[in-house]
Amino acid sequence: MTGNDLLDTALSHGQLNLSKMSGEYQGQDLSGKMQLIWQEVNFALNKGSIDLIQQFNQKTAQVFGLDLVDAHISTRLGQDRWQGELHLKLDEQPLPASFVYHIKAQTLELTLQSQSISNSFVNRMASRYISNKTWQPKLIEGRIEHQAHIAIALKPGSKPIQFNSKLSLQGGIVEFAKHRFKGIDLKQQIPQLQPIEATSELSIKQIELASGLLFSDFTAALSVYQKQQLMIVKELQTNLLSGLLEAKMIQIKHNRLLPTEVKISHIELQQLFDFIDIDGLSISGKADLNLPLESVNGELVITEGEFHSTQQGIVRYQILSQAAEDSAEPSNGSNIAIQALENFHYQKISGTIDYNEKGEYRIALHLLGKNPDLYDGYPIDFNLVLNGQLSGVFKSLFLTGDFEQAILQQVDSAQKDPD
Repeated sequence: MTGNDLLDTALSHGQLNLSKMSGEYQGQDLSGKMQLIWQEVNFALNKGSIDLIQQFNQKTAQVFGLDLVDAHISTRLGQDRWQGELHLKLDEQPLPASFVYHIKAQTLELTLQSQSISNSFVNRMASRYISNKTWQPKLIEGRIEHQAHIAIALKPGSKPIQFNSKLSLQGGIVEFAKHRFKGIDLKQQIPQLQPIEATSELSIKQIELASGLLFSDFTAALSVYQKQQLMIVKELQTNLLSGLLEAKMIQIKHNRLLPTEVKISHIELQQLFDFIDIDGLSISGKADLNLPLESVNGELVITEGEFHSTQQGIVRYQILSQAAEDSAEPSNGSNIAIQALENFHYQKISGTIDYNEKGEYRIALHLLGKNPDLYDGYPIDFNLVLNGQLSGVFKSLFLTGDFEQAILQQVDSAQKDPD
């Protein structure tokens, strides 16, 4: 009998129990209990089976920042491969998987079986990776399914990891930073891990921002490219203020919004101004807006945005503030314009809007119509320019400012200097 025959035919059976095991690997504390069981294993390690059961002390070993509670590896040995099952428990979340190790190729394939992920596990993982509690998302409801395939090449010079992950969320409700997202359906695929590349299809029934602004039936396709530090959002659509908001493509590179165009069609003007909440102002009708957006020095800006009414309506602007009443003297030319806006039946409203990174805005309005209570309804055609500063409009999504006084000052200035 040769030495090779002995390695192949001599079989071993046994069991090893370590009730108090301590050790460390790459900074991980592996203290706990271990049980090793082997059956009909030859010395060449190409026959038989091996079971390794490891129980770790609480909060010692970690994977992806989560506590590794226990691991069970069941392996069947063969001539050209080892294969088996792996059962991990991370923070009480079971993660079953199967694996195959190809001996000659020196590659390890790991398949994470389709598994439901608990909401509590997702929330704990979010709290591990997002230190700012204000921005920690909380998954209230929803069903998450995940599966993945990982191939690890151990041979020098080979591409180290091939990765493919699929994740889905159905009927999700998520809260963060006082915003609420309801009816989330997400399908995400990550075909590459180093660097990460991911694609997602996202739909949300309702988005309620902290400001009270509501979006509904949101849909978009998202792609993330870690190497380029780039995120692309395509075919974004959502209902907003009884209108439709659309963006063909939004690109965010190095945390900067690249120039893009957002269109809002058939927006209900009364709902818009109810949200802005200007005292004494009501307006009926609908309008279209075209907003060129980008970020400058970390702030969102609008450059040469345009808007125009799509149907006739009525503007009713009643001066309520004391400052406005004090400046509305009978002899003041601005008072005529203000009177016209008290019951202005417009045929057309159009204009432009600019908003820079300093929070400075400029709104140029062109109004064509009449006030039936003024000058026997004689047609009125006039322009109005509003300037001011509203810092952090896009960050807070809530406009503030003294629009009444701004209108009075701008109309008064136009009357005094018609050029």
